[in-house]
Amino acid sequence: MGLLYGVHENVDPAGTVKRLGGNATRDFTPGVIGPRDLVKAATAVCAPSWKAGLTSVWSFKPLPADVASGRWRPFVEEFGRFLADSPDKRTVVVPWHEGENDVPKWFRDADAYVRMFDTVAGWLRSTHPGVVIAHAALAYRYGDGKGIDDKMARRWRTSADLHCVDIYSGRTNPLETILPELSSYRRWREHVAGDSPWGVTERGWTCQKHDFGRRAATISREAEWLAAQALQPEIYLLWNTGGSEGDAGLVLDNTAEIAAKGLLTRHARRVEGRIGGVLGLRAAAGNAVVPGGDAAAMQPRRVTCPRCAHEFPLP
Repeated sequence: MGLLYGVHENVDPAGTVKRLGGNATRDFTPGVIGPRDLVKAATAVCAPSWKAGLTSVWSFKPLPADVASGRWRPFVEEFGRFLADSPDKRTVVVPWHEGENDVPKWFRDADAYVRMFDTVAGWLRSTHPGVVIAHAALAYRYGDGKGIDDKMARRWRTSADLHCVDIYSGRTNPLETILPELSSYRRWREHVAGDSPWGVTERGWTCQKHDFGRRAATISREAEWLAAQALQPEIYLLWNTGGSEGDAGLVLDNTAEIAAKGLLTRHARRVEGRIGGVLGLRAAAGNAVVPGGDAAAMQPRRVTCPRCAHEFPLP
């Protein structure tokens, strides 16, 4: 299975784990922010996830001009030291999610975005070589006729450890579509992620009440497709809130939650003795522990990351 899997919703993360399972969630520091203490900024939104034993896939958007000037550097480097010294604060860092949607407002072009991203990533790695950094792309822009063609897509590849995508069905994409049926996913996967570790940092389906059954069936069909993939996603996070757009159709109904739990449970059973390739964490076959999984398997175990030498409790 993938490195991290779970659900993002606006409730206590511990409740999400109890209800749906998972070992990760999504957290955001809102807005485009100037230089500041990132330890405080991340803790303010990630603390409930950390307390629940989850890995936070955390996004923040540093003011690009202050990255270019170097004013952000000491704060980013200090945050790297904090993560290196706090193995219990498991975090995947996303320096600016969905940058494809911020040209030309914040970035002149793809090259300017990649330059900002890679600069921040370099500062983080300078103080925490074992940090895991993800690029969360906006899938919509990679769809046929939506602005990013094959040639342009290649320019959006960053130095991220994980190449991830935020992708939805039920809006411009038909509700009953799964990843391989979406031109946006296919273009992004071929020209941005390629053969590198990949993931899905937001996966949502929006619909009206009369389509609840179709949505649940589609989630189950995506679970079938995922299970058959040789290169499993290192991250797969389902979306279960109205989001910044207040789209109530994104909130999962009972039937969709059952399908979502089935998807996550299926992936949990594919642990194959590892937490994830990017972190390099390995556990003996059958020893990985899955929150929300078989109670008989819930025994504490620890493994050591060969990249950063920290010992991690299996989530």
